[in-house]
Amino acid sequence: MKSLRKINRLRKNKIPKIFRPTQNKFKSVEDVFLTAATEFGGEESPLVFTKKAHKTALKSPYRQTMKLFGAITVLYRYSLNWAESDQNTGTNTKTYFGSYSETSGCYRPGVSQTAMGKHTANYVSVYDGKSIASEEHLTLGSGNPSSCCSIHFWRDKANSKLIITHCGRHKPNTNS
Repeated sequence: MKSLRKINRLRKNKIPKIFRPTQNKFKSVEDVFLTAATEFGGEESPLVFTKKAHKTALKSPYRQTMKLFGAITVLYRYSLNWAESDQNTGTNTKTYFGSYSETSGCYRPGVSQTAMGKHTANYVSVYDGKSIASEEHLTLGSGNPSSCCSIHFWRDKANSKLIITHCGRHKPNTNS
């Protein structure tokens, strides 16, 4: 478990204001992803940005980049709270994400068994040498890929980290 001192240092130095409209706009999802990984990632951070997620960000045509950065910022804040409180935020995850305008209504705790069975390869990743199913996700928008983006993550409870395994196009489901 991370020491409270390290978490507090991260919290003090790295928690940005949630949404800064005056901030420069990002050119792409990859630009958002790399900026967030630089700002919020690192060895001591409870939020991990994987290479696989970077690859999906690179291919995403999603256009609402400021909204995506806001959602990743909220996810980072959640990861700090989750790690700090020994993986118990004291509130329901859906309620937590619902309390921020950037992620209100975006959190999904999983995918259907049908979608998982039909599209298993899309939901399973390898992290730290083991296969993980990253079903929890935030979905921003809906419809075509330029107006819909998903951030899938997995909870590494042993190390108190949230692992981002996908950041881009909505993954296939029972409707696709």
